This record gives sequence, structure tokens and C-alpha cells, in this order.
Amino acid sequence: MTPEIIQLRNELAKSNNHENGFLRGCIADLIKDKADRNLLNICLNSGVLQEFFQTISHDTFFITRCKTTLKVEFSITETAAEKAIEFCRFLIANKTEQELIDLIPNRKEDRARHSDKTNTINQNHNLLDGIGINDRFLFITQLFANSSTLFTTTIIALDKLDTIEEAVNYLKANFNWEKTETSVKFLILIKRQFSK
Repeated sequence: MTPEIIQLRNELAKSNNHENGFLRGCIADLIKDKADRNLLNICLNSGVLQEFFQTISHDTFFITRCKTTLKVEFSITETAAEKAIEFCRFLIANKTEQELIDLIPNRKEDRARHSDKTNTINQNHNLLDGIGINDRFLFITQLFANSSTLFTTTIIALDKLDTIEEAVNYLKANFNWEKTETSVKFLILIKRQFSK
């Protein structure tokens, strides 16, 4: 990456403001290379850059959708679309890592913040009750290899555990999931049940 793009990433990392005006101003002020500036403005005008900031998981489907948006709406080449996606990934790299770190339930800061709360499951609510039908379908298809039996046995096993740490260790031991939007959503639901 060019020094200008690195400087832009550092500037964006300092701020939680990802509105069009702010992003456009940063791009105009910091990116002097006309081709790079135009490509970044295309990402901004198409909404792709904003989607990168708003979405935790940038899986293959997400990347393909973004590339298609850029190519169809702005008639840019595959190579230009790939470069634009590379810029977007680079600009949000630090932010995405931090967001994922914040979602990991086993952090010392989380335990300190919630030290006055119990980490055990509320016995009036089991995990299955906290997962809606649409989420169940999503999790079964994307995380449990289309096996409702595997999903149910996993939830039953998690229900028997006492702490979120035990739940996370169980999931790590039994599954090798990538950090996708679906896996993070599943962890958030599990974490929510343990913090009740």
C-alpha cells in the first residue's frame, strides 16, 4: 500500500465517523494519486466502503457482491474492482480486528466489567429458547453442516455448562469455524444467555 493509503487508514482508525462527508473529506485531503482517489470515491459512492465498515464478516459472498456492485454500477474492470476491494479491506483492517476482539467473551476486561453479574445461565431460559427459527436455520445450514441433530446436541451440551468460558472452550474443541458474520452472531447469542 502507498504511504497515502496508510495515512488514510490511520486517520480513519482514529475516528468512529464513517459518514460520507467525513470519508470524502479524508480521501480528498490525503490521497493525491488521482487513480487511487477516483477508485476510493467509487467505493464511497457505491456504498461499498461504508458496508466494509458496517459488516464484521467479509466472506466470499460479501466480497463477490461488493465487486459486482462496483463493476455494474460504475463499469470498472475486474482488476480495478479487485484493487478497490483491497483498498477497502486495508482501510478497515484494524477496525475489524478490534470489533472481533470486542466480541470474544473470554476477555479480562469483559470479566471485570461484568464482575457483579453471574456468569451462569438463568435456569428459566435455556439456550434453545433464545434462538429464533430464522437464526436456527441459519446456524444449522452455515455452522452445523445442515445437521439439525448436531445443532441440537451442541445446544444441549452448552446448556449443561456453567460459564461462558466453558462454552467457548467447548466450541473451540469441537468446531473449527472461521470468523464469519454467522459464527460471530452465534457467539453473541450464546454470550447473551450466559450473562443473564
